[in-house]
Amino acid sequence: IRLSLVGSEMCIREGNTDIVPDDKVVIIDDLIATGGTAIACADIIHEHFGVPKENIQVLALIDLPTLKGSAIIQEHGYRVNTLIEFEGL
Repeated sequence: IRLSLVGSEMCIREGNTDIVPDDKVVIIDDLIATGGTAIACADIIHEHFGVPKENIQVLALIDLPTLKGSAIIQEHGYRVNTLIEFEGL
């Protein structure tokens, strides 16, 4: 599965993964701005591998709260945590 978004690209090879519906999955990102990349990745894990949304955690180093990406990720049903909130934009 290959997904390209503005400024980023993600690739998950189904043949090389052992993800099963009972797994807990952590998605690690350096920055959450609009949340689009994290949501796209989480949706793939949820839809293609059957992992429940409550078992998917998005972790990021930096959150840009003025862009509301973390809130949007949560609205999609995924858990999200960040280390730093940077409100400088």
